[in-house]
Amino acid sequence: MPNATILRRRWGRRARTWDHHVTTSPAFEQVRHAVLTRARARPQDRVVDLGAGTGFLTLPLAADVEHILAIDIA
Repeated sequence: MPNATILRRRWGRRARTWDHHVTTSPAFEQVRHAVLTRARARPQDRVVDLGAGTGFLTLPLAADVEHILAIDIA
């Protein structure tokens, strides 16, 4: 099984193209809208985004909450 460093490098290479794929897809836009609607973020909320990737959900949430912590392997 590959160690964590190898996995991070592999995912880092793949993540470079992921943002474009996600931000140009109408299906992913529908998913983002559904998640953000159900999250019901409030100004006093503190949020953790695990597997944040390029910030597809993190960035819009950040505008609506007190604090957000985004974590991703890449």
